[in-house]
Amino acid sequence: YGYFNDHSVETHKENYRCRKIELYYYLCDDSIHIDETKQENSGLPQGYFIKRQRIEQRGDKNDPYMRNKKKYLHWKDLNLASNVEIYGKVFRIYDCDDFTKYY
Repeated sequence: YGYFNDHSVETHKENYRCRKIELYYYLCDDSIHIDETKQENSGLPQGYFIKRQRIEQRGDKNDPYMRNKKKYLHWKDLNLASNVEIYGKVFRIYDCDDFTKYY
């Protein structure tokens, strides 16, 4: 479980909205899908945020050997109380189910 902050420019009463997500990781092929929790009458598009796919991460620009190699998000990168950047958005992971904690 996680959330991300969505900047709000429509009103002066708030600077950002905290939007909750559920991140699903599939061990069989290292693919991920992110589903945003739907809230009734919110006025925002919700549902699938990212459909099931492997998420490519940025290579290290300073290392000439890793600059052109593709690196994908792995289960070792998804820790509790950590930030994960996916397609320019920073997701904060704050909880998971018991099986995942044990694994």
